[in-house]
Amino acid sequence: MPTHSRHIRMATASLALLALTIIMSLAFPASAHCKPFPIPLSDKKYDPPLTEISSLNGDGRLLAVQAAQGSKGPGRVLSIAKDGKSETLEEPGAVTELTVPAERLWIAGVAPRLDAEGAEAAPEGEQDVSGARVPVTGVQVVLGGGGETYTVVYKTSGAYYELRHYDKRGKLLFIATPRDGYGLKAVRVSRDGGRVLVVDESALTNRKPGGAGGGPSGTLGQRLYLYNKTGRLLADHEVGDDPDTWLEAAECLMADDGSYFVCTRGRGGRHGTSVVLFDQDGAIAWENAYFSEHRLTEDFGGVFGIKGGSKSLLAFLDGRGDMRMFERASYGFDFWLARGGKFAYVIIFKPFDLEKSGVPARIKEAFPKAKVVGVDLAALLPGVDRPGIAIAPDGEAFVLSYLDSNSGLDSTRLSYYDTSLKRFWNEELNGGGITVRFVDGHKGFLLRYGNPVTRIVYYEVRDK
Repeated sequence: MPTHSRHIRMATASLALLALTIIMSLAFPASAHCKPFPIPLSDKKYDPPLTEISSLNGDGRLLAVQAAQGSKGPGRVLSIAKDGKSETLEEPGAVTELTVPAERLWIAGVAPRLDAEGAEAAPEGEQDVSGARVPVTGVQVVLGGGGETYTVVYKTSGAYYELRHYDKRGKLLFIATPRDGYGLKAVRVSRDGGRVLVVDESALTNRKPGGAGGGPSGTLGQRLYLYNKTGRLLADHEVGDDPDTWLEAAECLMADDGSYFVCTRGRGGRHGTSVVLFDQDGAIAWENAYFSEHRLTEDFGGVFGIKGGSKSLLAFLDGRGDMRMFERASYGFDFWLARGGKFAYVIIFKPFDLEKSGVPARIKEAFPKAKVVGVDLAALLPGVDRPGIAIAPDGEAFVLSYLDSNSGLDSTRLSYYDTSLKRFWNEELNGGGITVRFVDGHKGFLLRYGNPVTRIVYYEVRDK
């Protein structure tokens, strides 16, 4: 039979085991009880400020453009780690002259046009270096949105420019130059840096008597070049001298992986008469007209927002050119679709009963795979007039922010939510002019102070 002392030992052991279990559960909670919590990893000020910031690249770093001292132009291209440490990849202002090949000096406006056409752009080291040195008159830097590449464009007199495309570590990938005298209009780079679209176009506001163009070419025209990451020219489209056939370069949307770019056509008296989608090689996949006038608004990862019909209709095109739409009626909300279509956000700024409205059902008809997330701003933040909202690219979380001046001193209040509308984090910061931007899915975001940005704070969302 068990003795009294043995009962005591067994009870003591049971209590010890229970205590250990409690301690372990507190120290290492089950994943089901873990909740996301943003942790600040770095806080860095910038003088001069930053004019552009990418998302995190494959090295876990941001690319950024820092303004030149005393100027809004680009001074440095930076690579910034999560801990705030940075390195300079490029100082665009250090380049003050370009060597223009003899056959293209006419584009710079410093020599007559030659009969021979210029050769196709070649990688550095293979270009014809004969010609003349021409001063640089302007510099532009375009970051690939994913931080994998950056592109520097050096402009000279006339319409000549030199485009240099670099990888995320500052390695030169290729150089491209124009083959006409229209003038640079726009540069578009895919998020992964695998495609570079360059649009040259005559200035419609600087036309010569008789309707001729105002650039060195002396004619109206638009030309599109599409390059791959190594500089191979995939497409060269001479669009012609009729602005009604030109593409609206300012509204061209490019796939993250460069597998397409889509634009509206019409720059003259007939604006946006059709929508054109080009494939990854620059060939026209389709061109359609849906309304009398079209305007592209945003690419939701192969689904394009488009305006042109009734203002109460929200219309979208997919990669095949098929249209989807649903009626917004008089309800006050904005719409946002996660890349991949997993989540559809209804951001309510004029309160209404979302479920009774039938809006979720209409969204489901257009996007059957999407989970509808209704964000009622008045319910989440009572008394706040139109707060800011930043949604993670994958749609898994969002941050609401607003400026609070009730105490007499400005402060910015921020809250982090998941798709169940559960709030996991609140923060109050002194001052205003603070915006939020996700740069790593829903796991990393920046607090950006000012515009241009004088300070960034990097937050990483961890389970706590």
